[in-house]
Amino acid sequence: EHQLALQTHGIESIDLVVRTGNTIRLSNCPLYSLKYAELFFLDKMFPEINEEDIKKTIKEFEKRKRNFGK
Repeated sequence: EHQLALQTHGIESIDLVVRTGNTIRLSNCPLYSLKYAELFFLDKMFPEINEEDIKKTIKEFEKRKRNFGK
């Protein structure tokens, strides 16, 4: 009998995913961890992200109506 042990055991669900570099994909990210996550795709590369970008992303996240699959 095999058991699956995830490294994310004990970590709460992911609420927000920000992908940089104008790439619209989820690389090496287990989809079951993102079941109700909100996705944001930014045109900038990670080193170019600044505080204003983070504030705008969080503000947009807060505007979204989340229904958690209902």
